Parts: sequence; structure tokens; C-alpha cells
Amino acid sequence: MSEVISTVEQLSDSEVNAKFNDIVDHIEGVVSEEIILITTSEVFNKPAGTSDQGYRED
Repeated sequence: MSEVISTVEQLSDSEVNAKFNDIVDHIEGVVSEEIILITTSEVFNKPAGTSDQGYRED
């Protein structure tokens, strides 16, 4: 952990902000991709005979 701290301390504020923004952009991209996949799965891959209320019990 001390290596990480010393590396960060050697960067200027603008470099730290740029790296932080890159990380945030990456996380936002991954999260939005997951949301799209989950939503698409829920909309298009429902088993036959189901409704918006959930699975039908036979």
C-alpha cells in the first residue's frame, strides 16, 4: 500500500484528477453496460407464459 501512496504523492493534482476521471469513466461504462444487459434480458428473455407480475404457477 505504501507504494501506491508514494506513487500518488509524486503526481501533480491535474494528473491525479485525470487518472481519477479515467477510473470513474470506466466504472460508469461498465455499470451502464450491465444495466443495458439486465434490462434487455428482462424484456426479451422471459420464459413463455410469464407476465410482468412474475412467473405463472401451474
